Order: sequence, then C-alpha cells, then structure tokens
Amino acid sequence: MARYAVLTGADESARLIDHIDADGMYAAAMMLKDGIDSGMYPADARAVQQMDEPDRDGCALHSTSDDGLDLDVDVPEKVAGILRRAAERFYASEMGLISAWQDPNAGRVWGMIARILEKAADRTEKAVEKYA
Repeated sequence: MARYAVLTGADESARLIDHIDADGMYAAAMMLKDGIDSGMYPADARAVQQMDEPDRDGCALHSTSDDGLDLDVDVPEKVAGILRRAAERFYASEMGLISAWQDPNAGRVWGMIARILEKAADRTEKAVEKYA
C-alpha cells in the first residue's frame, strides 16, 4: 500500500487537499477519477506518490522537479519492479487525460509507453533469471 498526495493548482503553487492510500498508481488514479467525477476533488486535482522512504523493494523511485525518474538500485533484480511502477505512472497519466478531456483517446500515447515499459520489465526479468 502506498500513500499518494492529492494536489491541486500549478506546480509552483500546488496545495495539498487530501491523501489516498492505494495499491499502485493505477488504483490511485481510479480513486482520483472517482473523486473528480463525484465533485469531491476539483477537476485539476492530481495524485503524486509520496516517497519519504524507499518503496516496497527498497528502491528509490521518485518524481524530481522536472518530473523525471531517478533510478537507484543495488541489484539487477529490482529493475523490473521499477519499470512496472513507472508504467503505472504512465497509465495514471493516461487515465487523468481521459478523465479531464472526457475522450478515450486523449491519453493514448501514455498508455502505449506504459505497455512498452511493461514489456521491457518482462524482458528484464527473463534476462535476470538467465544471467544473474
């Protein structure tokens, strides 16, 4: 279970309005979408994973100021998990755009990137099993 901060406003002036506890970014995105649809959250709300501590695999995966991902692992076995969590974030971006635009094609590119990352994670796991 991870904790996500629900924010509203531009990055420079974002303000915390709630927290969501969910199993993965996709689940958090669906909870956020439900909150926006019900009027509980404003339309510009977004969820950001809080990374006060390393994640469940002991890896540091967090958003940086430029929304990049920082990959810091000590063993190759952790790489696939990080790729999958990055994919979850892209799925969440896709869902956020679909929700905001009310258009099922609005975030399609993010979903495609997420699928590429999932395939890379699968191949990474196979490589680790074979060579590590």
